Amino acid sequence: MNRAACLPRFRALIFCVRFMLVAAMLGGGSLGSASVVDVVVGVSPPPGPPFITITQQPAGQAVIAGQSASYAVVATTGGVNPLVFQWQRAAAGSDTFATLTNGGGIGGATTATLSVASTSVAMSGARFRVLLHNTTFSLLSNAATLSVSKAAATLTLSGLTQIFSGTARTVSVSTNPKGMTVSTT
Repeated sequence: MNRAACLPRFRALIFCVRFMLVAAMLGGGSLGSASVVDVVVGVSPPPGPPFITITQQPAGQAVIAGQSASYAVVATTGGVNPLVFQWQRAAAGSDTFATLTNGGGIGGATTATLSVASTSVAMSGARFRVLLHNTTFSLLSNAATLSVSKAAATLTLSGLTQIFSGTARTVSVSTNPKGMTVSTT
């Protein structure tokens, strides 16, 4: 039996081995007949579906400097073998990915969701991916790119008029995005 004929018979990991069995039949002190026998040996994988399937890849993020960014992956092994997550980062223009750890604005480095607490324009172009593994297999996600742009501020001043009478006036200031620092001189 050839390998192609073996594979449709089994859905697990298969080894097709052809053994030639020579059966000697003793009869009257002479070698009787010989037979060739095909034997198929099937080897099953470990219990449960160990294969990792990514059902949602991390998506690229576009943020304004100072905002946070997060990346998420959805994957499964059928619930039998637990997944281990390890996020990695490559700096802009680099193909070398480094393993991330929690701290310094990074959270969730070993979970399904990575968070980058405070982004900067210097981080723009960085790529993030996650290595997923279980007891049997490992799989890398696609890399997702971080785009960080400078904050474009709109400053609105209301209630400003030139007053010569010496009367005090109140001025309100709002920024977009909110929370930007405004200084006056």
